[in-house]
Amino acid sequence: MRYFVLAMASLGLLFVGACCNCGGGGTTSDWSGEDLFANTCFQTVPVDKTNAGDTFEVTCPADCTFGSVWGSNPYTGDSNICSAAIHAGKVQNAGGTVKVKIVEGKEEYKGSEGNGITSSDWGSYSYSFTFE
Repeated sequence: MRYFVLAMASLGLLFVGACCNCGGGGTTSDWSGEDLFANTCFQTVPVDKTNAGDTFEVTCPADCTFGSVWGSNPYTGDSNICSAAIHAGKVQNAGGTVKVKIVEGKEEYKGSEGNGITSSDWGSYSYSFTFE
């Protein structure tokens, strides 16, 4: 089991968690440039996948019902992918794999409720994602 620490000094918060889904072939935090939160509930769009038309898969573990989500398919590029996937009905709360597609940003995103997840309204964002 690998552990990670997320420190947010400006807020005076320290989060230490166990990454239970980080072994056995999943990408993990080995500090080699791979996404620290890949295959966890914290997954957002990787920095090298922000161009319209980019696609990638995300494996969501169970119980990813938390995390910020803005918009309603498409979602802002910084929305939590697994929570957005549940919101859109692309994965169940039990987890699963979803294919993400980057699309152009929008001037405005409208929030909604879907599958127990409430997304929020947001203004302009430079890129968005949707699900295939």
